[in-house]
Amino acid sequence: MVSFGFFYNMSVPLVSLLQRAELFGASREIRDHVVMALSDLVTLVASVGTHFHRLINGMTSTGSVSVNVYSAFSGQIKAFLDRCKKTAELMWAHQLQKETAEGSKCKCLTTMAFYTGVILC
Repeated sequence: MVSFGFFYNMSVPLVSLLQRAELFGASREIRDHVVMALSDLVTLVASVGTHFHRLINGMTSTGSVSVNVYSAFSGQIKAFLDRCKKTAELMWAHQLQKETAEGSKCKCLTTMAFYTGVILC
């Protein structure tokens, strides 16, 4: 059951992005990053599943399996989360440029998100 909690926690940033479906068509870059984030998540789930499958196949009948997924797959987790963050930043930038005549002045989205309490991803 712990693995399902892990997969749920990993999918939350992507779910946040998917709730802004109206922005998928805003630019090709946003659309490409959403697709790549989904691909990163599917790759992570497949890697973890394959890893557990291999461990279970090599296990004796009385053994147990324990893996620290966060350290074993840290590179894939970071890549996925970074992709989600970049996608959120692209969506924010597009929305700000759309809603303000001087969108180019809004360069520091992270700072804006911090002061407004909005979580980018």
